[in-house]
Amino acid sequence: MSLEEIVKTDHKWRKFQHSGRTCLVVGGARGVWEDFTQAKKDTPEADVLAVNAIGCYVPGKLNYWFSLHAFYLKTWHTVRKMMFKGHGYQKPALWALRHTGEGVEKGDIDAVWQFGDPTISRSAKRSGSLEDSGFFAMCIALVLGYSRVHLVGCPADDSGHVFIPQWEYLEHDKEAIRRAWISTLDTYPECRERVRSYSGLTQELLGAP
Repeated sequence: MSLEEIVKTDHKWRKFQHSGRTCLVVGGARGVWEDFTQAKKDTPEADVLAVNAIGCYVPGKLNYWFSLHAFYLKTWHTVRKMMFKGHGYQKPALWALRHTGEGVEKGDIDAVWQFGDPTISRSAKRSGSLEDSGFFAMCIALVLGYSRVHLVGCPADDSGHVFIPQWEYLEHDKEAIRRAWISTLDTYPECRERVRSYSGLTQELLGAP
């Protein structure tokens, strides 16, 4: 089974448009800025796909922005525009699971991405499957045809979140998350072939760039 068989979208792009290029998928782990600094040194011309709230603060050009939460994404984009006003702001493509509903109107979201495999549509915390914006963003970058996808601030472990104090602990079932990642990587070989990570469990499973 390939990701192209189960990931559907109304976003349009040219086949092979991203061949030979690298996409950085930027998440909100506590070590994101260390990862990001190294990633930009390694591949300064890479395209950037932000995940959730970290997209408000990613410096430089942001090509794409994905979240499972369409209304939050709309709000975060307003924050980014305020942050970078007067700096040649370029709007990223805003992607979510739906176009409208719960405070989201037609035109707020540029494209919808749907994931048809039930094994990756449930929470790793509950069932050992994956429901993680960073994971879905990685899948999107692969389907777009990027030759290399580098996970930045997406360790998929319990190292903490950049926006949450270090003394606060978010409950994670580490073994369930590990099993979910291994199962998914075994199912979709393009992940092992084309994805690398700068930190955490994902680096352990996929290797460093």
